[in-house]
Amino acid sequence: MRRRTVSFFLAVFLFLGLVLLSAVPTRAEGSGSGTCGEDLTWRFDPDSGLLTIEGTGAMKDFSFGKSAPWAEYRSQICSLSLPEGLTSIGKNAFYACDALTELQLPEGLVSIGRSAFSCCRSLTELTLPESLIAMGDYAFFSCSSLTKLTLPAGLTAFGNYAFYNCTALSDVTFPEGLASIGGYAFFRCRALTTVSLPDSLTSIRLGAFSDCTGLTELTLPTNLTSIEGYAFFQCTALKTVTLPASLESVETNAFSGCTGLRRVIVWGDHTYLNTVDYDASSEDLSIEVQDQDLLGPSEQTIIYGRRNSAFPPTKPLRDGISGPAETAWMLPYPYAVDYGYAFYALDAFSDVKPGAYYELPVAWAYGSGITGGTGNGLFSPNATCTRAQVVTFLWNAFGRPEPDLGNNPFVDVKEKKYYYKPTLWAYQNGITRGVDATHFDPNGNCTRAQVVSFLWSAMQKPAPSITENPFTDVSPKKYYCQAVLWAYENGITGGTDATHFSPNKACTRAQVVTFLYKLFGAAE
Repeated sequence: MRRRTVSFFLAVFLFLGLVLLSAVPTRAEGSGSGTCGEDLTWRFDPDSGLLTIEGTGAMKDFSFGKSAPWAEYRSQICSLSLPEGLTSIGKNAFYACDALTELQLPEGLVSIGRSAFSCCRSLTELTLPESLIAMGDYAFFSCSSLTKLTLPAGLTAFGNYAFYNCTALSDVTFPEGLASIGGYAFFRCRALTTVSLPDSLTSIRLGAFSDCTGLTELTLPTNLTSIEGYAFFQCTALKTVTLPASLESVETNAFSGCTGLRRVIVWGDHTYLNTVDYDASSEDLSIEVQDQDLLGPSEQTIIYGRRNSAFPPTKPLRDGISGPAETAWMLPYPYAVDYGYAFYALDAFSDVKPGAYYELPVAWAYGSGITGGTGNGLFSPNATCTRAQVVTFLWNAFGRPEPDLGNNPFVDVKEKKYYYKPTLWAYQNGITRGVDATHFDPNGNCTRAQVVSFLWSAMQKPAPSITENPFTDVSPKKYYCQAVLWAYENGITGGTDATHFSPNKACTRAQVVTFLYKLFGAAE
């Protein structure tokens, strides 16, 4: 009987113990919290999958593996909440957070450590703050679902292997100010078809775009001085490469394995060509070395653009044309005007067709330094012009005067943006007051009414002398009525047809440079 009693109580204790154990969650399913920097704390909510960082300052660096305090929750972290006061993200901090799909990093962040987001293979959207100035090696290594990337203006260089094996990445925006692209930075980014590199870029490091098998055309920026080995290795779809006059060295194998390459256009000194392996076994490969001599006074013509056998060749230097050393800094159109030459930009952009109404205005704008196109030999004439682009074109046409405005009234116009000075100048001179007291809306589409109003205001708002309004869609009560009549009277625009101006229609890049040409360039 006693044995039965003991057995009974043992069974009860075992049953209660199992019940109690089953009621206690395992650590992997629970929440966690702690510190991750001198003034930073973290906590994880398993129900939402949200990892929240709070506080200010720099995050600690963590060694590779499981040293991050939230490492055991990596597979459960679906989203991050990061504070505005965070200044740096530590090494290996969010390595292999496979459930993380989108990431918005806060303004104020200045650095991302080595491998901070490596192998976050579900990450599709990434927003980098304008404050970011440093990005370590392997920062987004093998984020294989990432499709779009906009690098911030403050970033002048970034580490090796930064976007290595981001195989879905198809759209990359590089900021003006970027000086160098790290080694193997975009290795095996096979969804990339075009890259528009900024003029500030001076070097492309070892293997930077190696195995980008989707790249088809490449125009390198005008200040590039060096291309290291294997930079474009096995870019098998690459058909055309334009090498700038500034280029001083191209290392061996930079273009080897580019079996689809058919055309190489070389501007300037080409003494480095014997070091370049273009996979020259291809019988179809054409290497076009542009002549360095400026056309003499007898021709009285400066031809600017790609080579065409119908005209004697010329060679653009860094700022546009060749010529005496004391004038080499000049842009081609002002040079032509000052020295009595005719000017024609021959095939400067592949999407500006001969005979198009905007062919000569685009040539003038390009040769005058008003716009340099959109990259890869394109002008994008039918793309809508933004408000930032219009004031920048206008500022360039006026000779880039320095604004002396004490305070910037616009919260959406940052100092590092290309349109910062143009916007302040336009505001200071009454050309635009923005969309409200504190916003300029730089990325907003510019309408035809807004463009002619900018031009009219820049010319001190001259009163039109015509009294008959030809446009049925321009009411005398509208702010742009006088500007439209002035533009019509001076031949800047004839409207979209005989009786319509289409004031609210978005203005294209071709239309804007045509307006500017008719205002500034046609008489010259």
